[in-house]
Amino acid sequence: MPFDQGMMLLCHGIGGSDLERITTLDTEYSIARHPALTRVRAARRYPLIVYGHTHERLVMHLDDIVLVNAGAVCHPDDSGFLILDFGSNHVEWHSMSAEGSRADRPVSLASRRRVACQKRTPQIVRALVRRRQETLKA
Repeated sequence: MPFDQGMMLLCHGIGGSDLERITTLDTEYSIARHPALTRVRAARRYPLIVYGHTHERLVMHLDDIVLVNAGAVCHPDDSGFLILDFGSNHVEWHSMSAEGSRADRPVSLASRRRVACQKRTPQIVRALVRRRQETLKA
């Protein structure tokens, strides 16, 4: 999908690997050696990847690429949706509840910092750590 800075890749996992993922728990070391992301970066075609799979809201700026996880519309703890505003170069998440939706603070696509915007309750953190440990054992 084209936008003013090049092509944007929309995918479920990372690139052509539908089950690959990057989460807020990944370290810079693991991201630098992530096989699916390494293939996408080597192609030098996409400065922006919008993916899902983990349903964790995330904006991560790497040297040559920006990763955005859109979150999930039906997440039990953090339902919402994402608006990419290419005019202002921002991502804006909207949280949803029974009362409606509300905009969270916008995040710049141009800044150079990792931004995780998921509401992190202790239960979510424990579940994510447990899921990550299970993945590493497999």
